[in-house]
Amino acid sequence: MGDSELRLHGLTALVTRETRGLGGVNTEWMGRDGASPLISRRLPPDVERAAGEPHGLRSAADGIEADLANSAAAHRLGREATARGP
Repeated sequence: MGDSELRLHGLTALVTRETRGLGGVNTEWMGRDGASPLISRRLPPDVERAAGEPHGLRSAADGIEADLANSAAAHRLGREATARGP
């Protein structure tokens, strides 16, 4: 394992509004280096599609629906990410 992999192994990485752009690159990087990505998207079909894409990950990505324009949804997302671990 490389240094970055040792630092991220066992951690949950929350990626909001994951897309093919910067969020997608971050998802791939963190997953490749040992983190378990949690992808947040606003619409259920987008969550399913994003979580189902391979992202070059060593571990599976999970997805959660959250409209971050809604403060209750943003708080729920934070609680869910926290409950999944460090």
